[in-house]
Amino acid sequence: MIAGRPLLVCVFTAMCLTLAASRSVGDSLLANPGFESAGVNWGRYGNSEFASWGKETGGFGAALQGWVLQGAGGFFQSVKGQPDQPYTFSIRARKEPLFQAMTVYMKLEFYGEDDATKIGHDQGFINLMPQLTDSWQKLTAGGVAPFGTVYVRVVFGFEGASTGDLGSGQQACLFDNAELIAAESP
Repeated sequence: MIAGRPLLVCVFTAMCLTLAASRSVGDSLLANPGFESAGVNWGRYGNSEFASWGKETGGFGAALQGWVLQGAGGFFQSVKGQPDQPYTFSIRARKEPLFQAMTVYMKLEFYGEDDATKIGHDQGFINLMPQLTDSWQKLTAGGVAPFGTVYVRVVFGFEGASTGDLGSGQQACLFDNAELIAAESP
């Protein structure tokens, strides 16, 4: 028996436990991804709200208020990121039957150390309006963080609600179960 063997086993075991406890590629980076704590960890702007009636699962979802004529608004969350890292943003969405808008979008933005100075151009911008139906579906956008990135921001929202209030209660676009994944670099 080698005298140092038990020590090597302990070092190896500790290293394995540390690796198992760290975040692996594939885990979602977002906090409160299902909006279960209403707006905790999320920013919102314009004609948007966290609503119990806007969920697919859990207690809350995110709703865009299509009943506000020419309305616009959305939601965002920033997380720590790193340059040259591919990211994939996915979210579940559906529109109510009378929801109409010029654009419903999702995208990735990249920011420097102050989380206010944008680095490079938005990536993964997708106009979702042609894809949205009245059934929940998963929508995905992706991009690679440019040099200087310290924060990655997911953003989804809308512009140009075109119907105004029809009094129907069927004019929202709903989102739930967001996910941001740091993909393995090629």
